[in-house]
Amino acid sequence: MRCTLAAILVAFLPVLASAQTASSRGDANADMAVNEADVTYLANHLLGTGPAAPRTCLADVNADGAATVADAFRLIDFVVGGGAPPSAQPAEICDGNDNDCDGLADDGFDLLTDSNNCGTCGTVCESNHSVNTCMSGQCSPTCTVGWVNSDGNLNNGCDTLLNTNPSCTSAVSIGSVSGDTFSGTITRSGTGEAWLRATIREDNSVGAVYLSAQMTLTAQSGVDYDLYVYCFTCTSSLAAFSTSG
Repeated sequence: MRCTLAAILVAFLPVLASAQTASSRGDANADMAVNEADVTYLANHLLGTGPAAPRTCLADVNADGAATVADAFRLIDFVVGGGAPPSAQPAEICDGNDNDCDGLADDGFDLLTDSNNCGTCGTVCESNHSVNTCMSGQCSPTCTVGWVNSDGNLNNGCDTLLNTNPSCTSAVSIGSVSGDTFSGTITRSGTGEAWLRATIREDNSVGAVYLSAQMTLTAQSGVDYDLYVYCFTCTSSLAAFSTSG
Protein backbone atom coordinates (compact mmCIF):
# COMPACT_ATOMS: atom_id res chain seq x y z
CA MET A 1 0.00 0.00 0.00
CA ARG A 2 1.29 3.44 -0.86
CA CYS A 3 0.98 5.95 1.98
CA THR A 4 0.77 9.66 1.36
CA LEU A 5 2.21 12.30 3.70
CA ALA A 6 -1.32 13.36 4.66
CA ALA A 7 -2.34 9.83 5.62
CA ILE A 8 0.69 9.41 7.85
CA LEU A 9 0.04 12.69 9.58
CA VAL A 10 -3.61 11.97 10.29
CA ALA A 11 -2.70 8.64 11.85
CA PHE A 12 -0.49 10.37 14.41
CA LEU A 13 -2.52 13.46 15.28
CA PRO A 14 -3.82 12.29 18.71
CA VAL A 15 -0.33 12.33 20.22
CA LEU A 16 0.86 15.47 22.02
CA ALA A 17 4.33 16.94 22.55
CA SER A 18 5.87 19.11 25.21
CA ALA A 19 5.80 22.90 24.90
CA GLN A 20 8.79 24.72 23.45
CA THR A 21 9.86 28.32 23.16
CA ALA A 22 8.53 30.51 20.38
CA SER A 23 11.73 30.19 18.39
CA SER A 24 12.05 26.40 18.63
CA ARG A 25 12.51 24.49 15.41
CA GLY A 26 9.26 22.68 14.67
CA ASP A 27 6.98 25.44 15.96
CA ALA A 28 5.70 25.86 12.41
CA ASN A 29 2.62 27.87 13.40
CA ALA A 30 4.57 30.07 15.87
CA ASP A 31 2.19 29.46 18.77
CA MET A 32 5.02 29.02 21.31
CA ALA A 33 4.68 25.21 21.43
CA VAL A 34 5.77 22.26 19.31
CA ASN A 35 2.94 19.74 19.07
CA GLU A 36 0.57 17.94 16.72
CA ALA A 37 -0.85 21.26 15.50
CA ASP A 38 2.55 22.04 14.00
CA VAL A 39 2.58 18.68 12.22
CA THR A 40 -0.75 19.50 10.59
CA TYR A 41 0.28 23.07 9.82
CA LEU A 42 3.52 22.02 8.15
CA ALA A 43 1.85 19.18 6.24
CA ASN A 44 -0.85 21.49 4.87
CA HIS A 45 1.81 23.92 3.70
CA LEU A 46 3.87 21.23 1.99
CA LEU A 47 0.73 19.79 0.35
CA GLY A 48 -0.24 23.23 -0.91
CA THR A 49 -3.38 23.53 1.18
CA GLY A 50 -2.13 25.88 3.87
CA PRO A 51 0.09 28.89 4.42
CA ALA A 52 3.84 28.80 4.91
CA ALA A 53 5.31 29.02 8.39
CA PRO A 54 5.44 32.60 9.71
CA ARG A 55 9.22 32.15 9.75
CA THR A 56 10.96 29.51 7.63
CA CYS A 57 13.52 28.92 10.36
CA LEU A 58 10.73 27.59 12.62
CA ALA A 59 9.62 25.01 10.05
CA ASP A 60 13.21 24.02 9.24
CA VAL A 61 13.15 21.15 11.73
CA ASN A 62 16.30 19.42 10.45
CA ALA A 63 18.27 22.69 10.18
CA ASP A 64 19.18 22.32 6.51
CA GLY A 65 18.08 25.81 5.53
CA ALA A 66 14.70 24.94 3.97
CA ALA A 67 11.24 23.66 4.91
CA THR A 68 10.69 20.36 3.08
CA VAL A 69 9.01 16.97 3.47
CA ALA A 70 12.09 15.83 5.38
CA ASP A 71 11.22 18.38 8.07
CA ALA A 72 7.70 17.00 8.34
CA PHE A 73 8.95 13.48 8.96
CA ARG A 74 11.55 14.78 11.41
CA LEU A 75 8.79 16.60 13.27
CA ILE A 76 6.61 13.46 13.33
CA ASP A 77 9.48 11.51 14.82
CA PHE A 78 9.78 14.03 17.64
CA VAL A 79 6.09 14.69 18.29
CA VAL A 80 4.84 11.12 17.87
CA GLY A 81 7.73 8.75 18.15
CA GLY A 82 9.47 10.32 21.11
CA GLY A 83 12.56 11.02 19.03
CA ALA A 84 15.25 13.54 19.88
CA PRO A 85 14.10 17.16 19.84
CA PRO A 86 15.17 19.35 16.93
CA SER A 87 18.45 21.18 17.34
CA ALA A 88 18.27 24.55 19.02
CA GLN A 89 18.23 27.74 17.05
CA PRO A 90 21.63 29.46 16.95
CA ALA A 91 22.34 32.26 19.39
CA GLU A 92 21.59 35.79 18.28
CA ILE A 93 24.58 37.77 17.08
CA CYS A 94 24.76 41.39 15.98
CA ASP A 95 24.76 41.17 12.19
CA GLY A 96 21.41 42.53 11.02
CA ASN A 97 19.81 39.07 10.90
CA ASP A 98 17.31 37.19 13.07
CA ASN A 99 19.72 34.39 14.04
CA ASP A 100 17.64 32.86 16.85
CA CYS A 101 14.43 32.98 14.79
CA ASP A 102 12.35 34.93 17.30
CA GLY A 103 11.16 37.43 14.71
CA LEU A 104 13.56 40.20 15.79
CA ALA A 105 16.93 41.01 14.29
CA ASP A 106 19.78 41.82 16.69
CA ASP A 107 17.55 41.75 19.76
CA GLY A 108 19.58 41.85 22.95
CA PHE A 109 22.12 44.27 21.50
CA ASP A 110 21.85 47.95 22.46
CA LEU A 111 23.75 49.83 19.75
CA LEU A 112 23.58 52.97 21.89
CA THR A 113 25.61 51.51 24.78
CA ASP A 114 27.27 48.27 23.58
CA SER A 115 31.04 48.84 23.43
CA ASN A 116 31.41 45.87 21.06
CA ASN A 117 28.66 47.08 18.75
CA CYS A 118 28.61 50.84 19.14
CA GLY A 119 26.29 52.58 16.70
CA THR A 120 26.61 49.68 14.25
CA CYS A 121 27.21 45.95 14.58
CA GLY A 122 30.90 45.14 14.89
CA THR A 123 32.04 48.65 15.82
CA VAL A 124 34.28 48.10 18.86
CA CYS A 125 35.29 50.85 21.27
CA GLU A 126 38.93 49.86 21.72
CA SER A 127 40.47 50.55 25.12
CA ASN A 128 43.90 51.60 23.84
CA HIS A 129 45.41 53.73 26.63
CA SER A 130 41.89 54.66 27.69
CA VAL A 131 38.59 53.64 29.17
CA ASN A 132 36.45 53.65 26.04
CA THR A 133 32.69 53.41 26.53
CA CYS A 134 29.80 53.59 24.08
CA MET A 135 27.53 56.55 24.69
CA SER A 136 24.57 57.37 22.45
CA GLY A 137 25.98 55.12 19.75
CA GLN A 138 29.44 56.73 19.71
CA CYS A 139 32.69 55.66 21.35
CA SER A 140 33.78 58.05 24.09
CA PRO A 141 37.35 57.38 25.29
CA THR A 142 38.72 58.74 28.56
CA CYS A 143 42.46 58.80 27.95
CA THR A 144 45.13 57.61 30.34
CA VAL A 145 47.17 60.56 31.63
CA GLY A 146 49.69 61.61 28.98
CA TRP A 147 47.75 60.14 26.06
CA VAL A 148 45.32 61.80 23.64
CA ASN A 149 43.18 60.90 20.67
CA SER A 150 44.89 62.78 17.86
CA ASP A 151 43.67 60.99 14.73
CA GLY A 152 40.00 61.88 15.17
CA ASN A 153 38.99 58.21 15.37
CA LEU A 154 37.23 57.75 18.71
CA ASN A 155 36.85 53.99 18.13
CA ASN A 156 40.57 53.26 18.62
CA GLY A 157 40.88 54.98 21.98
CA CYS A 158 43.92 57.18 22.60
CA ASP A 159 46.68 56.82 20.03
CA THR A 160 49.29 59.45 20.83
CA LEU A 161 51.59 59.74 23.86
CA LEU A 162 52.27 63.38 24.68
CA ASN A 163 54.67 62.86 27.58
CA THR A 164 57.60 61.41 25.61
CA ASN A 165 60.44 63.20 27.48
CA PRO A 166 62.63 63.81 24.41
CA SER A 167 66.33 64.62 24.77
CA CYS A 168 67.71 68.11 24.20
CA THR A 169 70.27 66.62 21.85
CA SER A 170 67.39 65.66 19.55
CA ALA A 171 66.49 69.33 18.99
CA VAL A 172 65.35 70.24 15.47
CA SER A 173 66.70 73.43 13.91
CA ILE A 174 63.82 75.67 12.85
CA GLY A 175 65.82 78.57 11.38
CA SER A 176 66.81 82.04 12.51
CA VAL A 177 65.43 85.51 13.22
CA SER A 178 67.11 88.87 13.60
CA GLY A 179 67.88 89.67 17.21
CA ASP A 180 68.54 93.40 16.83
CA THR A 181 66.36 94.53 13.91
CA PHE A 182 63.37 92.75 15.42
CA SER A 183 62.21 91.21 12.15
CA GLY A 184 61.24 87.72 11.21
CA THR A 185 58.91 85.14 12.68
CA ILE A 186 59.20 81.38 12.90
CA THR A 187 56.12 79.29 13.56
CA ARG A 188 56.00 75.56 14.16
CA SER A 189 53.18 73.26 15.21
CA GLY A 190 53.06 69.70 16.44
CA THR A 191 51.75 67.20 18.96
CA GLY A 192 53.53 66.23 22.15
CA GLU A 193 56.83 67.39 23.60
CA ALA A 194 59.70 68.62 21.43
CA TRP A 195 63.05 70.39 21.53
CA LEU A 196 63.48 73.13 18.92
CA ARG A 197 66.63 75.13 18.15
CA ALA A 198 66.38 78.70 16.83
CA THR A 199 69.24 81.06 15.97
CA ILE A 200 69.08 84.73 17.02
CA ARG A 201 71.12 86.59 14.38
CA GLU A 202 73.29 89.70 14.75
CA ASP A 203 72.22 91.90 11.82
CA ASN A 204 73.18 95.37 13.11
CA SER A 205 76.90 96.08 12.77
CA VAL A 206 76.59 99.63 14.09
CA GLY A 207 76.50 100.15 17.83
CA ALA A 208 76.03 97.69 20.62
CA VAL A 209 72.50 96.33 20.64
CA TYR A 210 71.47 93.50 22.86
CA LEU A 211 70.06 90.57 20.91
CA SER A 212 66.54 89.55 21.90
CA ALA A 213 63.67 87.39 20.76
CA GLN A 214 60.30 86.36 22.08
CA MET A 215 59.31 82.68 22.44
CA THR A 216 55.59 81.91 22.64
CA LEU A 217 53.83 78.60 23.26
CA THR A 218 50.16 78.27 22.38
CA ALA A 219 48.44 75.09 23.59
CA GLN A 220 44.91 73.97 22.89
CA SER A 221 42.29 74.26 25.61
CA GLY A 222 42.50 71.60 28.29
CA VAL A 223 46.15 70.73 27.57
CA ASP A 224 48.83 71.65 30.11
CA TYR A 225 52.19 72.38 28.48
CA ASP A 226 55.12 74.47 29.62
CA LEU A 227 57.82 76.31 27.69
CA TYR A 228 61.49 76.16 28.78
CA VAL A 229 64.14 78.29 27.10
CA TYR A 230 67.88 77.67 27.26
CA CYS A 231 70.68 79.72 25.73
CA PHE A 232 73.68 78.36 23.83
CA THR A 233 73.75 74.69 24.78
CA CYS A 234 71.75 71.92 26.40
CA THR A 235 73.92 72.15 29.47
CA SER A 236 73.59 75.89 29.88
CA SER A 237 71.50 77.51 32.55
CA LEU A 238 67.77 77.79 32.14
CA ALA A 239 67.04 81.27 30.79
CA ALA A 240 63.30 81.35 31.35
CA PHE A 241 60.32 79.09 31.74
CA SER A 242 56.58 79.64 31.55
CA THR A 243 55.70 78.23 34.98
CA SER A 244 57.50 81.18 36.59
CA GLY A 245 55.45 83.76 34.70
